[in-house]
Amino acid sequence: MIRQLPKLLAVLTLVCACPTARAQANGRVVSGVVRDSSSGQPLSGAIVELSAQATRLITRTDQAGRFQFAGLQRGQFQLAVRRIGYAVAVHEVRVVEADVSLSIALVATPGRLDTIRVLTHVPAIAGVVGTANGLQPLPGAAVQIVGANARIMTDSAGRFFAPLKKPGSYFVRVRRDGFAPQVVSVEVPPDRAVETAVLLDSSLTRQRPGTDARWADFDERVRWQSMNGAVVTSTELQRYGGGSASDALRASQSFVKKGLRIGPVTCLFIDGIPKPGWQLDAIPPEQIAAVEVYTRSGDATGTLASQWPDKQTVPGLGPCRTPMRRSPSAGVEASTVMYVAIWLKQSR
Repeated sequence: MIRQLPKLLAVLTLVCACPTARAQANGRVVSGVVRDSSSGQPLSGAIVELSAQATRLITRTDQAGRFQFAGLQRGQFQLAVRRIGYAVAVHEVRVVEADVSLSIALVATPGRLDTIRVLTHVPAIAGVVGTANGLQPLPGAAVQIVGANARIMTDSAGRFFAPLKKPGSYFVRVRRDGFAPQVVSVEVPPDRAVETAVLLDSSLTRQRPGTDARWADFDERVRWQSMNGAVVTSTELQRYGGGSASDALRASQSFVKKGLRIGPVTCLFIDGIPKPGWQLDAIPPEQIAAVEVYTRSGDATGTLASQWPDKQTVPGLGPCRTPMRRSPSAGVEASTVMYVAIWLKQSR
């Protein structure tokens, strides 16, 4: 049995329980939104755990405070929600013939870490980094804002603040020795700062050689992005996606508005490492923080092509090592994705 958490310390409201054909066929869904009990603002980065006698599922809320567990069988579950600066919320959830949707309001604890006392009127990302086990702030954590060429460290209270030159999609990568790195996507509006929280799990695994260089390349590609490429966030994948990564990618707005298409094969990278022979749908969408897609001439930096193993070809695409150096012919070839780079939420 899983250790019992403290009693309910937050307000939780059952919004609806509506049966669906998909739920009947593939199991039920428990989903919801986590908010601040005082302001009503959604809380990103909260750890949500759903457990029963033989089940233990964990996810984190996205920027809109949303979470989801799918494919559940009938039964009685315990739902626990944790976020740094807030009391733990625990609730019993009964799954029967219908999907369950919840609204959870977390109550701030005394002395809560106030990440932003005064929100700026310019785009920025502010947040707090803490431990997933114990919810303690982590000073000295390295925070990289991919897409802004920015690197900062958390202060003694685990806080960070990164002003940005423009709004848009960014990826916050946080790492610290002794912990597994985390990556979260953030959509920043033009008129205010966005607050986020990142909770790190303990880990003894060391960072792979060359990891920082690969993330630097990712940052450069995001800043040099052209019409022949797109970067899709995890939020988009969840909002528009179906059951597979390729379905989610094809339905996402950032992909569709570029007029791109995915063929049956691609030159695939995982966390910047080439994976010859791997398929896009080998990675579950819920594990993905970001997806880069480029046509043969779409990567202006040429970094993906240069990292592919020499003479390693992909049937139907040819050599991934050599990008097209002239403008491709009009039509299907010009919009077909050749390079796909997937970045995982727990990335090393």
